[in-house]
Amino acid sequence: MAIKRKFNWDKINDNIKQQESKKSYSSNDDNSLYKIKVKEDGSAQAIIRFLPPKEGEDLPFVKLYNHGWQDRNGWVITNCPTTLKKPCPICQENSKIWDDDQKTARMRARKQSFYANILVIKDPQTPSNEGKVFKYRYGVKIHEKIMEKLQPENPEIDEPIMVFDYEEGANFKLKVKTVKSIINGRDVKFLNYDASQFSEQTHIVNSDGEPMDDDDVEEMEKGLFSLSSIIDPKEFKSYDEIVDLFNKKTGLRIASNPDGTVEKTVPVKKEVEESNEPPAARRQEPKPVPASAVDDDDDDEDDFFKKLADES
Repeated sequence: MAIKRKFNWDKINDNIKQQESKKSYSSNDDNSLYKIKVKEDGSAQAIIRFLPPKEGEDLPFVKLYNHGWQDRNGWVITNCPTTLKKPCPICQENSKIWDDDQKTARMRARKQSFYANILVIKDPQTPSNEGKVFKYRYGVKIHEKIMEKLQPENPEIDEPIMVFDYEEGANFKLKVKTVKSIINGRDVKFLNYDASQFSEQTHIVNSDGEPMDDDDVEEMEKGLFSLSSIIDPKEFKSYDEIVDLFNKKTGLRIASNPDGTVEKTVPVKKEVEESNEPPAARRQEPKPVPASAVDDDDDDEDDFFKKLADES
């Protein structure tokens, strides 16, 4: 069945290429976010469909960087302004200590995640999700699988597939396994998505497996979420606000400046005694945010910090 709404995928693909080529060197948890329910054995499966952008928006996904770790005076959680190509005092501080303390720099490193609109076609763990549109937060591993389809390494061998398209896209088989690892001497569990993969190209279908007609798609599109709002500048703290947060939670006084220059960081006297955090939280050693459902390993962070250090 034909779908009335058509997309200029050449233009959208150009927008994607421009975003992917930017390394950014220079949302929040709510009911609209899809979360797959993991079974007792640590596994989960679902079939989802990545959807085109909401009318008026240029990209079918957005990329967000944020920071999150627990330090001596509590949690440091904030969106990273490098998402908006603006300087970040935490990233600048990481570049300054990179040569001497890579462990701490990696703990504080920005995490990369992506957001897209999806239709849940099958969800055996939570059938009530089927047929509904959600925002889906996913990590680097899944994003690589998307990009392999959109922009294959050798298009003469692997024809590009616009997986977000209603008629010529493809369903995504989401397969999750819980993996155990030891990080900084601690046993950590995280979700692995390596087995997830796209199916063959197919017309978008409903939860009964029937192809959607134009009326079905029009009704579904009413539920598409704005993705640009996730990276709206108002969702980011100012440079000075991030500095204040860092100082309060780490017990240090960061000395980076918005112009990108980095000076010596000094301890903040009596920061622990003046903190409003409970005593137990103040005594804890710094540690990263626990692993979550997002496989947000960021392979470019080492190069990112080295580049900042070279430029400072």
